[in-house]
Amino acid sequence: MKNPTQGTRISEQARGLSLAKPGRSPAQTSRKPYPTARAPHTPGTVQWPVLLLALGLSSVAASCAKQPEPPDPNAIMPQSFEQGGVSLDMALTRRDLTTAQQTALRLDLTADEDLALAWPNLPEEMGGFTVVDERFDQNALVDDGRIRRTRHVTLEPFLPGDYVIPTLSFAWTNSAGKQLELLTEPISVRVRSVLPPETTREAMHEIAPPVSLPVPFFDSLTAKLILGMTVVTLLAALAAYLLHRNRTGPDLPPPSIVPPDEMALNELAQLESRNLPGKGLIKPFYQSISDILRRYIEGQFGIDAPEQTTEEFLASLAFSCEFKSEHQQLLRAFLTHCDLVKFAEHKPTSVDVSETTESCRRFILHTRHNADPKTRQPEPRKVEAR
Repeated sequence: MKNPTQGTRISEQARGLSLAKPGRSPAQTSRKPYPTARAPHTPGTVQWPVLLLALGLSSVAASCAKQPEPPDPNAIMPQSFEQGGVSLDMALTRRDLTTAQQTALRLDLTADEDLALAWPNLPEEMGGFTVVDERFDQNALVDDGRIRRTRHVTLEPFLPGDYVIPTLSFAWTNSAGKQLELLTEPISVRVRSVLPPETTREAMHEIAPPVSLPVPFFDSLTAKLILGMTVVTLLAALAAYLLHRNRTGPDLPPPSIVPPDEMALNELAQLESRNLPGKGLIKPFYQSISDILRRYIEGQFGIDAPEQTTEEFLASLAFSCEFKSEHQQLLRAFLTHCDLVKFAEHKPTSVDVSETTESCRRFILHTRHNADPKTRQPEPRKVEAR
């Protein structure tokens, strides 16, 4: 049997003899290393290892390339609404989210440029969501010559649950003056909790007990008691000082007693100085002068004139001995004239006003000394000295 190794070695020696230069022995030639045997290169021959390597690299590159993200299954596909030449596209980025996520509502409103159309005012809370951000894109011109207005509203939930974004209303007036309105449809949204469903109350840690903080001295009960006792002591000392000063002070003069006639004449002078008729206040003038005379009769003669009507008062005078007949006639005419002005809308002249004032003064002056001391009130009006 032929040894394959021996055959290979003989072929190498034969190849070395053919490559030896002239003038050298075969022994000298065999001392140098020989290059590795190679197959002859034929043009058009396919290099299979290189081809396989290239195919592997291309497959790896294709697998590493970024794949397009699939559409969010929770996103609401744009809903389109149209009314009177106005179209609206509405889309929501998420309809199933957690309490830690947000969802965005996009509104694309397309209408003629000259159409006065305003966005609806959105509240701070809309369908269980809080409006955390709003922004508007720049108006864009679409192919049909209309203007597209875009509004982005970012909504944030607060509690988990099922919510509904309410219907939005867009109102405008067309060129013919007709009121039009476009309404959207409500959108249902589910909000899930970030806690796992199996989380129970026992798995949560109990709240740590409150830590007592040091109380400043001025906020302590002891400081408040000291402050209260100090204030009470100061108030007691002040009251004792004022009481002692009043007891040891100079004696005040007794209050002066003003007779009813003098008081009535003083009030009449003050009423004249106010010039109520000149200011057009006729009724207040007659009411005041009538009250002055009635108080005078009560204080001077002890007759309860202010509490009686004119008829009752005049009827009681018929049995009184305090007034003469002329004084009774003067009083009757005076009171009757006052009642006509106060209750019958009588318009007195300036002469009537002057005569009424003089009648009151004359009655006081003529009757000031006719009163019986027994009929006077035991305590006339007093004016304390200041």
